[in-house]
Amino acid sequence: MVRFWPCKAHFITQEVYVPNPKRVEHNPPFLYNLDEDPSERFDISEKFPEVIVEIKELVRKHNSKMVKQPDMLVLRVSYFINFPGEFYIIQLLLHNSQHLSYLNHE
Repeated sequence: MVRFWPCKAHFITQEVYVPNPKRVEHNPPFLYNLDEDPSERFDISEKFPEVIVEIKELVRKHNSKMVKQPDMLVLRVSYFINFPGEFYIIQLLLHNSQHLSYLNHE
């Protein structure tokens, strides 16, 4: 989703409140004028292709400045702790293989 006043573009939508929600990419993205359509019911992308071009250029410029970082959740370990009447999940993020081998030896 990208806001470009007064418009909002949706490049990806996803179902909500359902098991296994589907993620759908849109090209061209859905475009809404929030001043005239705050509930986002009427897609105006076909009427204003020049706005879509401008928004896509803004997204391209933004993405070109992004630096990919390592996925911090890849080596996540969960511990389940059960106290009388209470249940906790503790998650540790493992940042290197030394931590992983240490946990495997316990």
